[in-house]
Amino acid sequence: MSYKSQFGYIMDLLEITGKEVSKGISVDRTLVSKWKNNARPLKQKNPHFNNVVNVLIEYNTERKDAVLERFFREVYPNIDRNEPDYLFTCLNVWLQGNDLGYFHSFNDWRKSKDALYTTNIEVFQGNEGKRNAILEFFDYALKLPVGQEIFISDLEQSTWLTEQPSFHNIYHNKIDELAKYGHNITILYNPQVNTTSFDHFDYFRLAKYFTGNVTAYNSSDRRGTGPSLYIIHRHMLMLSMAGDTQDNRYVTLYRDPFSIEQMVRLFVKRLERSTPLISTYSSHGTSLKGFTENLLSAIKDGNSSYFLSPLPPFSTIPEELLQEILSSHEMTDQQTFELMQIHKVNKDLFFNNTATTQLNEVISKEKLEAALSQDKTRLEDISSIIKKDVYITREQVIQHLTTLSDLSDKHENFDITVASYKDIPLLSQSMLWVVKDQMLYSYPLNGGNYFIISDAEFIMNKAIDFIQDILMSNEEAKPLNHYLKGLS
Repeated sequence: MSYKSQFGYIMDLLEITGKEVSKGISVDRTLVSKWKNNARPLKQKNPHFNNVVNVLIEYNTERKDAVLERFFREVYPNIDRNEPDYLFTCLNVWLQGNDLGYFHSFNDWRKSKDALYTTNIEVFQGNEGKRNAILEFFDYALKLPVGQEIFISDLEQSTWLTEQPSFHNIYHNKIDELAKYGHNITILYNPQVNTTSFDHFDYFRLAKYFTGNVTAYNSSDRRGTGPSLYIIHRHMLMLSMAGDTQDNRYVTLYRDPFSIEQMVRLFVKRLERSTPLISTYSSHGTSLKGFTENLLSAIKDGNSSYFLSPLPPFSTIPEELLQEILSSHEMTDQQTFELMQIHKVNKDLFFNNTATTQLNEVISKEKLEAALSQDKTRLEDISSIIKKDVYITREQVIQHLTTLSDLSDKHENFDITVASYKDIPLLSQSMLWVVKDQMLYSYPLNGGNYFIISDAEFIMNKAIDFIQDILMSNEEAKPLNHYLKGLS
């Protein structure tokens, strides 16, 4: 089917009629018809333009299958999907553009929901077959342009994943790789099903959230356990269904758009019955201050908390030392103000000797040694917030560490440990703060402008388990004051 206008394409994508549009914006149907046929192009200067956009967004919401979000994330991968007006921005660009060439046949198969059709498929058998199919799926995704929408709902018992120990890490590293590459991944978990096969928590599953491109949901509804779905929207579908024995497991790969779209609809239905495990937010400057205030409010309720950080955060730098560091760099008054506001919010927690909450901080041994081996080190947290490189000298690092050690000695509820956790690379590049029984909070570094929040008990408990493993079973873990004595 050929389309004469960008507007007409979106109408058919949403399966909305000219009558419905005209009623929504109170104009004559003939005017809508002219826009659709491009007899009178719909441009931003048109007084009805914004109303048209709002009606399209409203119908997209009523459909509950996020068809516009999925479409625009593929067409415009560089537009921030987390911005509040994401759809409004995309529709403004699309309706005034001329991008129809690639999409002329997009709707033909959507309108044939009940039609018979034939397609070619690849079939794999057994647990080994499923592993091979998944690797083919992931490798194909890495060859596609950045910004693909990937949906995963694998709620089968995990024997196929755990019977070959090395594959367990390969699987989750592949998802990390897809997310860091720039694809957007939505995963449905059932904690009762997906973790029963492991003696300890799958830390690689926790790590992948710190890319900013993974969103996780808890799907505790047993109706959604089969078939397992792996979908690259508009490109590939993998279906898996466990049999009564390992050899009776059959896995199929599809590449036709009709099969893919049908399983997207099934995935959406599962998503509607699920609850978020992890939420990702865009962040810059003072918006981070607001989330920091919420975090500290939770801590002050009396719960113990665990803080994992590659290097000591700038929030714990004494105020005079921080001002000295900032004054040695060229930055705007607004940037300095934002940083000092965040520092002020944290000050009561770290520099208040009468605080009663237990705070356990862990610093990366590898990152600290790297910082002490060179003349200056990039302060990842400040640099990520203001999008400008800010450095601290070796002498200033030692001064900061000495202040923290003194604080720890005076503050009986403030423990600081230097430990190694280099085997989880994504976690070693992020700040992770868990407030027991309340929330998990992370701020990815290395240029990341987003942060992650979770109040899911499953995620919080496993994050605490991870940090406690570092503190209790890591032979290289030492209190900060012992580490500093070793340096001298």
